[in-house]
Amino acid sequence: MAEQTGRAGAEKTVAFTFDGEPVTGRLGEPLAVALVRAGYINLARSPKFHRPRGPSCLRGGCDGCVLRVDGVPNVLSCLEPVRDGVRVESQNSALTRRFDPLRGADFTFPNGFNHHDFLAGIPIAEDLLAAFARKVAGLGHLPTEPGSVREATVETTDVLVVGSGPFGLAAARAAASAGLQSIVVDDAVAPGGVLRAFPARDPRAAYLHPAPKDLRVGATVVGIYDPDGKPRALLLARDRGASLIYPKWFVFATGNHDATIPCGDEDRPGVFSARAAGILVEAGVVLQEPVLVAPRGATELGRSVAERLGITVIEKGVSEVLGLSEVRGVSFEDGTTLSAKTVIVDVPPAPAHELLAEAGFAVVLGEAGFLPAGNSLVSRRNCFLAIGGANGRALGEVAATEAALDRIFSEASVVDEGAEEKNSPGDGEHIKHTK
Repeated sequence: MAEQTGRAGAEKTVAFTFDGEPVTGRLGEPLAVALVRAGYINLARSPKFHRPRGPSCLRGGCDGCVLRVDGVPNVLSCLEPVRDGVRVESQNSALTRRFDPLRGADFTFPNGFNHHDFLAGIPIAEDLLAAFARKVAGLGHLPTEPGSVREATVETTDVLVVGSGPFGLAAARAAASAGLQSIVVDDAVAPGGVLRAFPARDPRAAYLHPAPKDLRVGATVVGIYDPDGKPRALLLARDRGASLIYPKWFVFATGNHDATIPCGDEDRPGVFSARAAGILVEAGVVLQEPVLVAPRGATELGRSVAERLGITVIEKGVSEVLGLSEVRGVSFEDGTTLSAKTVIVDVPPAPAHELLAEAGFAVVLGEAGFLPAGNSLVSRRNCFLAIGGANGRALGEVAATEAALDRIFSEASVVDEGAEEKNSPGDGEHIKHTK
């Protein structure tokens, strides 16, 4: 894959290494994007059958880009920024990333096997197999160096927004309009969410400006806790340690998970979601011999990606992705095949509902996935608000959602009477976090 002019073309270029080989990337962009631009598609191996893996979603939802970074294993390289001199290594391969003899298990057992039952009950054989399985399974090795002890903080804010996509940024603007302080967190390396997959000229890119005053990327909310009736969120930031945050309002703008298609070998390196393909195109990556398939009809994003690539959307069912270590083509349910080196899958995404369920929302399974029961433009449960893709809303509803949040935030400066006390940290709470 070669480089072309993209959205980030003017950013500083720095050097790093991948398995000892020199690579260049744009400072701050995701490592996975820089590696794909440099032609590295096959990045990892699956834990059990050691099948080749590559980045697929570029949002931290798959394991195709898991690498060892500066001696730290199991890093999602799509959520890790490029830094000058960073040392990146593949992991979980018996020999090399491109040649792994343990891949033979995939061909020996084409229909799969249950390793818990395999040779079980056979003296000596089961012990040898168990010892062998412990050596070849799993991901990575322990870090090269012990982690440092990092200071953790306890904070308060009016609004904690989880997700910095268009809906999350709209929530921050609504909070600011009501005179409320907000913290916006996202585990990506940059804000924007799905907007990063659309062209920079898209009018909705205006939601990226101005950025919230307190925007924290590379940070993850790992849990919501309610000790003694005090709702709180634990924010884990890789570069700053941990923060225990007590907001008056929780706003979940967690967006969607990229979906895939149930066909043979859809996990080959070179298969990307429409969102991932859009991000790569905007990052200046040339996708070689692309085919975009949309078995259930093209989405807005899929049509946008196809237009930028100058290809036709293929709206028919896929039976198999062809190739071994990388994509070589795609076969369809009607018996036809196409040669391809990149397969872009355009399927309606599924709501990222996990934090909503943890916050106590009643979620029900519908055609689109799990959504809050009886959801409206802004689903609400006490001090918890669900908006955007996680709430089943399309991009066209951002403005209406912001207006609804304006009304909610302006009608009350606190969630309920006494909420200020309920959501405040206890006396003397101060913790340290060990990496």
